Amino acid sequence: MAEFLYQGLVDWFQDQVEQGKLAAGDKMPSLRKLAKEQGMSLNTVIHGYELLSKEGWIESRPKSGYFVCHQSKIRPAIMLAADHPHYLNDKERLSLEEQISYQKALTCQTSELLEQDIFSLNPRNLSVHHPQGETALRQALSHYLEQLGVQTNLDQLWLANNPSQLLIQSLESLTQVGDKVLILTPCDFRLKNTIQALGREAVCLNAGERGVDLDVVDKIIEQDEIKLLLFPSQFSFPAGQAISNLSLRRWYALIEKHGLPSIEWDLCSHLPNRPQAVLSLKSLDQTGLVVYIGGFEGLHDALPSIAWIQIGRYEKPLAQALAVAGLCPGEDIQLALIPVLNQSPVKAFAAMSRAIWANAEKMKSALEELKPGHLSAVINKGGYSLWVRSNSPITASQWQAYQATNLHGLIPGHLLSLAEDAQHWFAVNLSLHQTQASLDWLEKECFASKEKPKAEVSTHNDETNSEFKDAKKEQEEGSDEPVYNPMLDLINHDFG
Repeated sequence: MAEFLYQGLVDWFQDQVEQGKLAAGDKMPSLRKLAKEQGMSLNTVIHGYELLSKEGWIESRPKSGYFVCHQSKIRPAIMLAADHPHYLNDKERLSLEEQISYQKALTCQTSELLEQDIFSLNPRNLSVHHPQGETALRQALSHYLEQLGVQTNLDQLWLANNPSQLLIQSLESLTQVGDKVLILTPCDFRLKNTIQALGREAVCLNAGERGVDLDVVDKIIEQDEIKLLLFPSQFSFPAGQAISNLSLRRWYALIEKHGLPSIEWDLCSHLPNRPQAVLSLKSLDQTGLVVYIGGFEGLHDALPSIAWIQIGRYEKPLAQALAVAGLCPGEDIQLALIPVLNQSPVKAFAAMSRAIWANAEKMKSALEELKPGHLSAVINKGGYSLWVRSNSPITASQWQAYQATNLHGLIPGHLLSLAEDAQHWFAVNLSLHQTQASLDWLEKECFASKEKPKAEVSTHNDETNSEFKDAKKEQEEGSDEPVYNPMLDLINHDFG
């Protein structure tokens, strides 16, 4: 009888979905409310929700309730790790026009999605008493980061108006012109551009679904005389990969082995799509080899970003450079952020995380309607974007047409990744209201007619490599969901 009652609640849920009364991203009724409405016991509803959660229909979000998930009918996209690096040249540097056109699609704009600013700001005093930042804000930020599992040192924490400024100071202080910097892709295009603009050589290694082969990394570091490692965070744009704690420890062991200065770029740690904090490289850093750059973007219309850096063992070169640069935001801007940081991370950023997660579920549903059987997406594990693959490449002329629109929800894959099939990929920024309008444009301009001939494809490599073809064939012959055995990390290669 009990199983019948639970199934009755499941039937009710599916009816609500079919009638459009519940959709992906919607919040479910509270347990007590639904028990009263359906005339069921609270215990029956609790077990019914557990059954729906187990089957993937709904998801529990701590202190927020239950939310409807999207039940995908498409296979997830496969991201493959490269077995050799790509040496970025000047011809591959993004033009200023491209950077400006896609800047909004690159950054988080949650104030737009929520239709409200996260904190109140009425700046009158824009002076800075201390170039490092007000002590009260650094204390609040230090406590906040510790709750995210990031080790902090108040004396090593510096504030800035912009994370890119901190990256510039770090690269200039820790490397010299002509030095090689190893960077993992896909990543925020600001990282690659900054390396090139400062006269350093970017050595790019494309990460797959499980990261990169650390044996390959070890070989590259020694053969190419790498001087610095640059890591997109675990919530890196656009993929938001979740790296295992074991792999992160192996990564850090590799950093210690070579004694290399490393920069971890982490602008999305406050937007996890999972309840617990995810381990970062900085969390493991006992010797100060990792310089940690974090920040908030899109919290307020009048404040594009606010960022911070933990300089680790590099106090002598970095502290002097930061003090001279004068990057610290004004006093009122700093004080306005303290109340947000003093709340628990769950409470302070729950609305942002929930809104982005809900938008992700809606976008997955919209992708299936956009081009059935034609698109697949990487599961969004964190951050604010989806990484989507098309069966056919999207041409350079089509992206040029998109640049001419007033839409900012999409960014082409070749700007973020150097994989051979990058022309097949694009990212969807989930923190913007325009995402659906951007997908409508994509459907009309790219997928409405027959696939374009190969002659129209841009000069970026668009042929899928043989490894990708083999993996795709294997996936099509197998089950809908790829099976991953974590023991492979120990048996074959360690992927980070």
